[in-house]
Amino acid sequence: MSLWLDASALLGLAYACVLAGLALWVWEQRRADRRVAALRVGLAWAAVALLAGYVLAQGLVVRRVLLVNLGDFLIFGALGALLATQVWQQNAGNGQVVPLAVALAALTFPVFWPPSASPASLEQSTALYAIQAAFHALGAGACMAAMPAWYRTSGAIDVWARRERAGLAVLGLGIGLSSAWAWLNWGIFWRSDPRLNLFLAGGLALLAGFYAGKENHLISARALKTIGIAILLIAALGAEFIARGWEHLAFVAW
Repeated sequence: MSLWLDASALLGLAYACVLAGLALWVWEQRRADRRVAALRVGLAWAAVALLAGYVLAQGLVVRRVLLVNLGDFLIFGALGALLATQVWQQNAGNGQVVPLAVALAALTFPVFWPPSASPASLEQSTALYAIQAAFHALGAGACMAAMPAWYRTSGAIDVWARRERAGLAVLGLGIGLSSAWAWLNWGIFWRSDPRLNLFLAGGLALLAGFYAGKENHLISARALKTIGIAILLIAALGAEFIARGWEHLAFVAW
């Protein structure tokens, strides 16, 4: 008798790890215990490993085309938020609750409504398409992992800036690869696609906010970064509805 484990089990276990991590954070606020903090960090790393395993299982074992639906994008976004938090763990005790909450919210949809093997166009079936779309989601998640520091009036911590720089770099790489993908498919460097346009606008707003913060224009930086995240969320969650009314758009691209 063959034993077969559904790849979606990895996604459910990752969700459970994030939920348990949030519960431990609440307990940690009541009783300062380093063992609880270490366990919370371990659960977050376990969630990262399980999400990465799920993605690899879907791509290599199930052989399903990734990044062609909302669920896939949210999974990659949660992975980006968790990775950006865990790579730089210094001073992340209180600040880790925001990335954990973001990851939990992002994973709720694909856990309860698993991504289906929806048909993809030929353009979406390429490795370059999947890579550029994954970088968009990972970069957006990493930027969200830096959010706790944006609204502080004092005590800037370099760890948050490193998360933000990493998110912007990955997001920018995704935008650059989108341009290369468009060139290979249509012979043009950009396509008037609602998701690509929104991600470019959101990325530019975040970049402007980052440099405004370096110049100590804190109010402007906070406003620009908030606008940038809002645009990225619209791109992730609402662009599919926008694309339905977009004339002459044969498919929806991340």
